[in-house]
Amino acid sequence: MVANVKKIFTRKNNSEMAFLTLEDNIGYSIECVVFPKVFDMFKYFLIKDSIVIVEGKIDFKDDRPVLIVESLEKLQS
Repeated sequence: MVANVKKIFTRKNNSEMAFLTLEDNIGYSIECVVFPKVFDMFKYFLIKDSIVIVEGKIDFKDDRPVLIVESLEKLQS
């Protein structure tokens, strides 16, 4: 579930991107980064409290795992 969405504009070319916090039903969470190209394709799914399926690569920021989002799908209820 999308627990938090923070949209920003890049300094390089003023493209929109986002930082997400995804959370599961028992409270575990992970920070996700959605870069501009991926953001443009999936921005309509980035809604707080929506349930999504995310694919990406794990990276580390300050020794904490961060998911670099490559694709996103909204789970139909």
